[in-house]
Amino acid sequence: MRHIDDEPCTLAADSFELLARLCPDGVLIIVDDRIVYACPAADTILSPAAPGGLPGRAPLSLVLPAHHARVRERWAQAAAGAFLAPEEIGLCGVGGRCFDAELSCGPFVWHGRPALQMLVRDISERKAMLTQLHATESRLAAELEEMTRLHQLSSRLLATRDLSSALDEVLDAAIALLGADFGNIQLYNPQKKGLEIVVQRGFPQAFLDTFRLVRIDNDSACARALRSGEAVIVEDVLLDPSYAAFRAIAAQCGYRAVHSIPLRIPGGEMLGMLSTCFRAPHRASTHQLRVLELYGRQAVDLIDRLRAEQALRDADRRKDEFLATLAHELRNPLAPISNAMILLRPNGDQRRRADHLIGMVQRQVRHIVRLVDDLLEVSRITRGKIELRRAPALLADILHAALETSRPLIDQAGHRLHADLPDEPLVLDADSVRLTQVFSNLLNNAAKYTLPGGDITLAARRDGAEAEVSVRDNGIGIPTAMLGRVFDIFVQGDENGNGSNGGLGIGLTMARSLVELHAGRIEARSDGPGLGSEFVVRLPLLLRTPADGPAADVECAPLSGRRLLIVDDNRDAADSLALLLSSSGAEVRVGYGAEEALAAIAGWAPDAAIIDLGMPGIDGCQLAGMLRADLRYRGMLLVALTGWGQRADRERSRACGFDAHLTKPAEIAALTACLAADGSAARG
Repeated sequence: MRHIDDEPCTLAADSFELLARLCPDGVLIIVDDRIVYACPAADTILSPAAPGGLPGRAPLSLVLPAHHARVRERWAQAAAGAFLAPEEIGLCGVGGRCFDAELSCGPFVWHGRPALQMLVRDISERKAMLTQLHATESRLAAELEEMTRLHQLSSRLLATRDLSSALDEVLDAAIALLGADFGNIQLYNPQKKGLEIVVQRGFPQAFLDTFRLVRIDNDSACARALRSGEAVIVEDVLLDPSYAAFRAIAAQCGYRAVHSIPLRIPGGEMLGMLSTCFRAPHRASTHQLRVLELYGRQAVDLIDRLRAEQALRDADRRKDEFLATLAHELRNPLAPISNAMILLRPNGDQRRRADHLIGMVQRQVRHIVRLVDDLLEVSRITRGKIELRRAPALLADILHAALETSRPLIDQAGHRLHADLPDEPLVLDADSVRLTQVFSNLLNNAAKYTLPGGDITLAARRDGAEAEVSVRDNGIGIPTAMLGRVFDIFVQGDENGNGSNGGLGIGLTMARSLVELHAGRIEARSDGPGLGSEFVVRLPLLLRTPADGPAADVECAPLSGRRLLIVDDNRDAADSLALLLSSSGAEVRVGYGAEEALAAIAGWAPDAAIIDLGMPGIDGCQLAGMLRADLRYRGMLLVALTGWGQRADRERSRACGFDAHLTKPAEIAALTACLAADGSAARG
């Protein structure tokens, strides 16, 4: 504060009044505890209904009683010569309006007499604006916190794979948002045509029993929301006539208000209901209901996503089961065919033509077996994780095998086939079966996309350190725009527009993948529609080959004197295998089921048993368990020979007591080597 000791403020009356009129604050002059002057602004603030009504009044009559003592203290300081800074004081105007004001005062001389000068500023509007601003800031902070919680919830829900725990989080967030006392989430069961509680908070057992299944036709809040697809809010169950049937359970469970929000895919399926209950009558604010709707959308997205993911997993599982079953069914007829081909192979140089045909059938059986293996590894194929079985191989042998595979399709269409193969041996480090797939695929495509009676040329040559193989035709050709896309998956050429060539559009994709796995390249060429096509494959040559050349066929391990039991409900497979093993010197007995097998070994101790797994009645695993439990047969070698060849099947057979697991049709060398070993060696 500032003290004026010698010269109190003095102004000529005219000058003072001019300044007072220009001042936006109210100016009052007080002499002997009475107002002697009030400027127009003071009238506006303190006496708006009666201008000029302030002079003659006691100034303390305009101050709220609670502030009298503080005002007297300030006036005393001002009378002593102090100029006092503004201070907030509660005032009450002539018309009775009470408001907050800032009051400052100081010494003054009024017409030669000692006086007090007081400035009054109405701050009620400013305080109201500040109050509103603070309220807005608080609201925005609360909304920001809600949005942050919503974002965090969304992030957690995106990462979760467990529906129940995720719905728990949604329900807890909704209860916290509304300040509810109870809550539950129900999912719609289309078979039962009703809502079933999946998660809940706070409800007693009586409530859960009553609302365990809420059908669409009852009068509960959630059923009404289910029918209408809109939120249903019961502010007070005692006052809402539509809730009359459930007042008793509400009283028993201690709730008075219910909010039910449908969980529905926009414009589509009803998934469930989010309900909250309150001990006292209650209605959520519009803002809360908007945020609650966002929580509901999170729940809908979660349920929809997890159901879609489960459907994909189920479809993937069914696909795997189908492929495993298909592979099993394909292996079963292949086994007797393979066994018969081995038995029919003649000795010496007799029946050369039959020997050639038998060899061809055996190669095709091996080819089919490899394709069946791929069925069981379809996910690895789509991820490009095919395992190559590399060995030195003559390119000419691979190309002859491909021609052998594709010849029926080429001949059927009446095409002329021209082969231009080099005389020199070109050796690759390759998986022969996989490269046979590549070239037979290219030949098949040439046959399919060439009009009947066309020309197809298969040519091979050395190009430096690479072998170059081309398949050329005079067929329908490839548009220039398609050349860069023919190797993409599911892309097919159908220039004649009739879709007659069929296929899934994966052959060239597989061909490119297999060539690249061999460190090679494949290229498509064509001058355009109607001008034919050419596919060129380049593969690195194996420049240094083993000195002893290609390995000879592996001789089967001798089985002379071995007692073998074959158990298979497929009679052709069992009989052909029995003949094959007997020709190797083994003593063989056959059982076409578990019961026959147990009867066959009564009083006879076989060294090994070859058992099919998928037999009716007592299956192979059960039979193995029975043999392992019998002290007489504990040392017997048990070999599973089955069409089931996945990892889980192998683990299951191992757990049942089998020493080895082979898939049909088994390579005879591998089977006889296994059977020639004793049980302890096989188990080791």
